[in-house]
Amino acid sequence: MNNLSLHSNYEGPDSVTIGDGSGLAITHMGSTHFSTPFTVFNLKNVLCVPKASHNLISVAKFSQQNNVYIEFHPFSFSVKDLKTGATLMCGPTSGDLYNLQPSLHTPPINLHASRSTNTLWHARLGHPSPKTLHQALKTFLPSSSHTFNTTCNSCFLNKSHKLPFHESSIKTSTPFELIFSDVWGPSPITSVNGYHYYLIFVDHFTRYSRLYPLKQKNRSCHNLSSIPKNC
Repeated sequence: MNNLSLHSNYEGPDSVTIGDGSGLAITHMGSTHFSTPFTVFNLKNVLCVPKASHNLISVAKFSQQNNVYIEFHPFSFSVKDLKTGATLMCGPTSGDLYNLQPSLHTPPINLHASRSTNTLWHARLGHPSPKTLHQALKTFLPSSSHTFNTTCNSCFLNKSHKLPFHESSIKTSTPFELIFSDVWGPSPITSVNGYHYYLIFVDHFTRYSRLYPLKQKNRSCHNLSSIPKNC
């Protein structure tokens, strides 16, 4: 009850069913909210169940009410904005559970705080490596815990390495010996002149490209036959 800012007596017939099939009585229904340094999360239609030993949050309801999505990693979780993908909250696992530890008021950003603060500095400093971040925090924030959650999606996406392409077996020695072509479309937006497609030709030897806008896809055959010999 202390966690509910607004509440009223629950008079409905439902109960909360637990794993052994028994039901736990609902005494009150209300709403609450909790804050992070970045946003305020609202919880509506919260059920007060005195005999429940833990506070539980429905991932689906929480996501729908706050326009967020949640990523679960082996040792942490992140709550992210549905539109921008910005991380609004993150935290570590507790045993085999993802333990949410909210605050009922908006706390100031503490430079000497926990893992989430170090994650914030990781983003502010341009996503440095854990070693570089550790050295920076050790130098300028000596009382910091220096721990960093390495599950950073931006780092995974932008710092991943790609194997080199195999050397092509195709060899050419003169222009027009081999030409690649492709038709793209339809475009979701019509151009000013009414074009929906384009036809492109790339010469393998010179890499010279020629592009033809098309109003209809079947015009690609016409353009292919009308290419000037000295283009």
